[in-house]
Amino acid sequence: MGDTDLTLRERKIARRLEARGDHRLFERLHRLSGVHMRERFELRELLAVGGEGAIFRVHDRGDPTSRLLGKVPLVTWHRPIKITSKVLRAARAVIEHEARVLTVVGCPYLPDCEGLQQFDNPLLDAARGGEFARPEPCLVMEYLAGQDLDAWICRVHRGGIEIRVLRATLDRLIVGTLQALSDLEMRGWI
Repeated sequence: MGDTDLTLRERKIARRLEARGDHRLFERLHRLSGVHMRERFELRELLAVGGEGAIFRVHDRGDPTSRLLGKVPLVTWHRPIKITSKVLRAARAVIEHEARVLTVVGCPYLPDCEGLQQFDNPLLDAARGGEFARPEPCLVMEYLAGQDLDAWICRVHRGGIEIRVLRATLDRLIVGTLQALSDLEMRGWI
């Protein structure tokens, strides 16, 4: 995989993972690009890697204009010897729970959910049986437009933003977060 094959965002993710000593994790996750789910959805560009999952842009063949994301469980794909059935079950349970919450809650502050899709994970050896042979869950949800908080924080740290703009942006972010938490609490999820 050449660096020119990657988007700017993917190169940024690769550098971050490399700085953490996890460059091979990026290479493994990038192999999921192009994976199909139910003839309708396809994982595309890797957008983010967090503690619980990896986020991909998703192409919907039924509606090419839709803006979707897919979240897959994050385990030590780059260290296959450390992947056990218990690890896979726990990582998948997180994604499955998040899918249940998004499907049931109907909160206006959370993305619409296309449901939990499944795909055959090329990163696993299905011949090991059990959890290794089970399809991988992928939470497909609406891509909410908005400011890239990570890019914004980087700009703030570089000092390229005025304090009044910073204050107004933080106020909007905090109010939106508190409204979402309040809404979830009223629906009994917190």
